[in-house]
Amino acid sequence: MKMLQKMAVTVLGLCLALCVNVIPAFAMDNDVANDTDTLIAKTAILNDIDKYGSNWGSDVSTDNACVVEDTMVSQSNNGDVIILNTYLNGQNVTITGTPLSKSENGNVTYFDGNVNNADYDVVLFSFEKEIQDSVVYFKGYMQENGKTAGNILKVYLKDNNSTTNDYIVLEIFDYELPFPESNLSGLEVDGLPGAWVAEEFEPFSVEEDDTPLPYISSDSDTRTYNETFYVGDVQQKHTITLEYKILYGNIRYGSHEKNHSTVKVIAKSITVPSSPNLNSSTQSSLYVSALTIHQFAAPFTAFTETKVDGSVYISNGYLGDITVSLGFAGLDVSAELEAVFENSVDVALNDNNYKSYSHFDEYERATRTSMNSNMRLIYKDQFFTVISILYDFKNEPHNGGVLTNRFDVTISNSRTQNSSQKNYSFLKNIRVIQ
Repeated sequence: MKMLQKMAVTVLGLCLALCVNVIPAFAMDNDVANDTDTLIAKTAILNDIDKYGSNWGSDVSTDNACVVEDTMVSQSNNGDVIILNTYLNGQNVTITGTPLSKSENGNVTYFDGNVNNADYDVVLFSFEKEIQDSVVYFKGYMQENGKTAGNILKVYLKDNNSTTNDYIVLEIFDYELPFPESNLSGLEVDGLPGAWVAEEFEPFSVEEDDTPLPYISSDSDTRTYNETFYVGDVQQKHTITLEYKILYGNIRYGSHEKNHSTVKVIAKSITVPSSPNLNSSTQSSLYVSALTIHQFAAPFTAFTETKVDGSVYISNGYLGDITVSLGFAGLDVSAELEAVFENSVDVALNDNNYKSYSHFDEYERATRTSMNSNMRLIYKDQFFTVISILYDFKNEPHNGGVLTNRFDVTISNSRTQNSSQKNYSFLKNIRVIQ
């Protein structure tokens, strides 16, 4: 117990030093004119936040060491655009927020925040209700003053002039929108703006879960990839679950059979257990940015044809070619599958888009098919499939053998642009029958 107390004192002392040192760099001049639109923002200055955001904390965990004098904010609006004026470090600063999206449970409205001073960037601009279910920096103030069920406007700014990660936290409690809330009813559901920590900081945990899902068949397997970030005093986990699947049939000797090899996004989520306002059951910042499917034929069989199918995300314009390489390593045999799309977001890949590759007079024992660099698997149910024709060349019944697939998948974070490559092999026994 004494050791734990000593550690707690050390951590608190570090937080005190981090916060107090920055106050002169962000001196507040609260000379905003008094009028009916003047709001009071609880204010904290956070200095030298580490690369994981682990020392962001709250007014409770830092014992108010990062809290400075309240900031006076003058508010106006232009339609649904919120306009905030205040002084930061002796400069008049205007911050605007344009409605952007809503959280899945509808308690949070995210705004596209902009500031007219290049010294700062807006990392979060949000209007939140039922704030006991949100991540609030002034958690102690909220609880002590009975504001847990109220509304809040949160504006978080990053200092662009600092050589360290320094932030200003502005939180306005009991906030009311300057226009009817019904004006926001048509906003799309998009929780990713609430994942701002995934853009500002690195994940402190990257994991892979290979626990199979109960509804997945024996012809497929699943992997869930997780990245977890600190958000204040709690943790925000981003997940993407991929299904790796092989559909195949036994081959009649001297004949052929189709094989389908697929990677599909079957689930995504953002979870903050103590702050469900930030949760999403369909989104995360993780996606598949690159994918290669390798196929290795069973004994006495070979591939004679390859094509692709799928539903993928592309940026825009000309998609380019998907290249299929045939043969074992060291054999320089390849073909191109051509594809041209109109500008689109979700593109279906099928025979109308791609030319089938036919190579019947050669014995190709392996194929390698890669998604084009413009392609992404971002949304639930998007997939990429390689369809290959496997032919038996022995012309008599035999025991067949193992058809092997290897999936090389790159998982990226749309906020941080960090990537990690995953490899997964899938083996299936194929029989050649009479």
